[in-house]
Amino acid sequence: EAADRLFAMKVKEIYANMPLPDKEWKKYCVVLPQLRSDLIREGSSLNHCVGTQERYYKNHMAGTKMIFFLRRIEKREKPFVTMEVDMKTLRILQIYGFGDKPPEPEVRRFAESWLKELGNATKKGQRKTA
Repeated sequence: EAADRLFAMKVKEIYANMPLPDKEWKKYCVVLPQLRSDLIREGSSLNHCVGTQERYYKNHMAGTKMIFFLRRIEKREKPFVTMEVDMKTLRILQIYGFGDKPPEPEVRRFAESWLKELGNATKKGQRKTA
């Protein structure tokens, strides 16, 4: 699909220029959406709107407000928690599990820790290497 190809092309550029932390914490990790259909599948699986509203994937492709998938390490493919981040401030705008329920405090702490590492790496000018 054209939307998947465009999304994949745009995020490849964005991800290549982001100093993404390769952090796993206890039992959680962050998975990056690679295709527009990843957002649709995420929203459908977790019964929330990330896959149905155009603004989420357009903002993600622009690199302004990005969507990250939080996963359990042992179930990386299974949707668990979705996070929207303002990339200018590196603040969480939304973070929800199934049915727009807030995640457990431990998951929120992991998300905040991951963003803090992303901010530190950005300040140092580090870049992710492919």
